[in-house]
Amino acid sequence: PNAHLEPVDFEEEQKEFKNRFDEDRTLLDFLSYKLYPKVYQDFYNHQKVYGDMTQLPTPAFFYGMTYGEEILVKIGEGKVIIIKLLFVAEPDENGFRQVTFELNGQTRRVKVKDNNYQSKIVTHQKIDKQNDNEIGAPLQGRLSNVMAETDQEVTEGTPLFVIEAMKMETTISAPRPGTIKKVYLKAGDMVEQDDLVVEIE
Repeated sequence: PNAHLEPVDFEEEQKEFKNRFDEDRTLLDFLSYKLYPKVYQDFYNHQKVYGDMTQLPTPAFFYGMTYGEEILVKIGEGKVIIIKLLFVAEPDENGFRQVTFELNGQTRRVKVKDNNYQSKIVTHQKIDKQNDNEIGAPLQGRLSNVMAETDQEVTEGTPLFVIEAMKMETTISAPRPGTIKKVYLKAGDMVEQDDLVVEIE
């Protein structure tokens, strides 16, 4: 890569480099950045989030640990901690797993985000509270029935949809005469408060 680099003013560019990153960055950091800027930026960001990972055994870093496995991590001169993985729970609705492990014989638990988890929670469009044409769910629940249909003519009080919550049903009606412009959700969908269900014009 050096054959393709422009000449480097070490004194000035190192100052800029330390201003951009940290004052404690070394010459090796600077050289790494000049040769491979994207790789170094990723490394720096990872280090900021997770700290110095160089003390972890290589297999544990790349592949994780198996149940019952113990690793030794040297965190300083004469300071070694023993980590033993006990259990990893299934992800919750937000994609977090509870990880149970031993740290020097004491049981600890932490929540870790599983970036591979696909949440089953569906986010619906919210109503614009300044727009009287948008009719949303007044409470959290399940749409047990949607009577409104696109292009349907409605009068004030025409039932549009029914929400079931806590074994009780609430019927939402048209607030005024108009035509159903669009129906956004269907029967069986779970809704949060203010989720857009029907639009009239």
